[in-house]
Amino acid sequence: MQRTRCGTEADVTVQNRSMAITLALAAALGYAVASVLQHRAAAAVPRAFSMRIGLLTRLLSRPLWLLGVGVDLSAFCFEAWALAVGSLAVVQPVLVLGLPVALVLGAVVARERFGRREALGSVAVCGGLVMFLTVSTPSRGHELAAAGRWVVVVVVLGISVAACLIAAARQSRWRAACLGTATGLVFAVSAALTKSSASLVRRVGIGAAGHWEIYALAAVAGFSMLLAQSAFQAGSLSESLPAITLVPPFASAAIGVFLFGERIGGSPFAVAVAVASAALAVSGVVVLARSPLAESAYSASASAEAAPGPGAADSAPDRNMAG
Repeated sequence: MQRTRCGTEADVTVQNRSMAITLALAAALGYAVASVLQHRAAAAVPRAFSMRIGLLTRLLSRPLWLLGVGVDLSAFCFEAWALAVGSLAVVQPVLVLGLPVALVLGAVVARERFGRREALGSVAVCGGLVMFLTVSTPSRGHELAAAGRWVVVVVVLGISVAACLIAAARQSRWRAACLGTATGLVFAVSAALTKSSASLVRRVGIGAAGHWEIYALAAVAGFSMLLAQSAFQAGSLSESLPAITLVPPFASAAIGVFLFGERIGGSPFAVAVAVASAALAVSGVVVLARSPLAESAYSASASAEAAPGPGAADSAPDRNMAG
């Protein structure tokens, strides 16, 4: 009887993990499409609007950006579903696959060749993630976390984000990278809040509206949107994209261990392979982010043609002055 119950629990765990990976892949695809659309629209707004509400109000007049937001919300639903059945340590690394997908889409839109450099970077990212997910067996952990642990996470990451914003304001050379790092940290907090919120909805349905996590998620999501658009707009994509892509999975893994008691089990050999595979994926992300195709695929010129909007005509001269 005990063996049967243990076998059933193991089967459920495998099913949940498979479902989480599938849903995370769907989210990664959606986020890739959304990032291409949103960056092409945000890059057309003058840099003077960075980190201001005026940035979002201008973007609201651009159909291309609004389309990106719609796709972004759809991807978020898939991510929330994945986090409701899986762990942060599984779901967040899978979302990194959005980068090579975004480059493929960008190459199609820009009518440019997906070259050997991009192919090698994509293979490194995909291969590294496949190896990581094969050898690592992260536990799902708890669905909810104690309030005291949330306070620690908010304080630590709040100080880290503030430091990034101060550095971005004082060091123009590193502005995009600092804003990208801050964005990645906020994305990690958002993922943790999404996991809690999705778990609450599964447990109590509409009663989740009485819990603070739902409202904290809405506030963090709005702030992360402003940060992401500011990072996209602050400079070269190769400066912001690596941080935006790489910080969330690593920060989320740490948050998952501290908040939800997630554990990445395995033998010492499996852990070594997991570290090596993560390093392979990181190298692939860096290669892709520095690819000329990434910059051209996310360029501002195409967004100005695709989404003229009320502010397009007057933004072009400002872009020239800013550049």
